[in-house]
Amino acid sequence: MAYRWFTDPAARSVATPEEREHQARRLVADPRATAGRRSGDPTVAGLIDRLRAASADFRLELLRVLGTEGIEGIEGIGESRGTTEKYT
Repeated sequence: MAYRWFTDPAARSVATPEEREHQARRLVADPRATAGRRSGDPTVAGLIDRLRAASADFRLELLRVLGTEGIEGIEGIGESRGTTEKYT
């Protein structure tokens, strides 16, 4: 659901602006929480990496939720690309 929401404009077109904002935050928070519970899981890390690569909206919402300092807190996300990035 998260991938489609952030990569397919038609998925968002049926929602009101308020619903889009709420849904975007929820769809960023869910994988973020899962990444925290399953640190280093390549499936979770891969999803987040693909979303970050495919969607400026996802990256923006991630920054909104985490802030610039938070982008460097949880291990695991980014490992599927061979990077050492960390996120919270």
